[in-house]
Amino acid sequence: KEDIKFMILNDGFTSQDIDDASSEKERRLTVTEKNKEAKWQQVETLRNNILGVRKKYGKDLKAKGNTERKVPAVVIGLIDQATMRIGESSSEDVFGASSLPLDAITIKGDVAEFNYKGKKKITQKKKIEDKSLIKALKEVMAFSKKNPCGEEKKGVPLAFCVKGKRKNRVVSGKEIRDYLEDISGIRETHRFRAMKASDMVVL
Repeated sequence: KEDIKFMILNDGFTSQDIDDASSEKERRLTVTEKNKEAKWQQVETLRNNILGVRKKYGKDLKAKGNTERKVPAVVIGLIDQATMRIGESSSEDVFGASSLPLDAITIKGDVAEFNYKGKKKITQKKKIEDKSLIKALKEVMAFSKKNPCGEEKKGVPLAFCVKGKRKNRVVSGKEIRDYLEDISGIRETHRFRAMKASDMVVL
């Protein structure tokens, strides 16, 4: 360590430079640890309140029409139950819960299946069996098919259009995070994935 310090000093750095760099490294490590702790506190908060969160978005799934609460509720349901990413990539080849095209979703009876390319263009195959979520998903898709939001991926209409006063629009990541914060106090949708992953480790 002293040899390395001597070499650094010979390169024109002072002892104060070295001390400042060490302090900055320690500060960054402290910030990183605090961020990790905050993340897992949010995961625990979500885990402890998950039944209440599901009850809240379950209520909004019953709303009529593609409202500003129903569509985000469907997306949060998919993120929760199918462990999907939110999907805000601008790439036409990458999808997630909020950006699924209609042809990525197949509903057969009480099962909804999803086949799409997710992060890093890895094929994702997911499914859900929650009847209330599937019913709401069908309704939202039917509206989006008849009333496209003007945004398509590879020419295929997106599944989640929100009914607007003047024109329809695709649901945004901000709307979804605002909705999640309203029903859970947490903004980060990937906390669901972290919760599921930690549950699997425990098992």
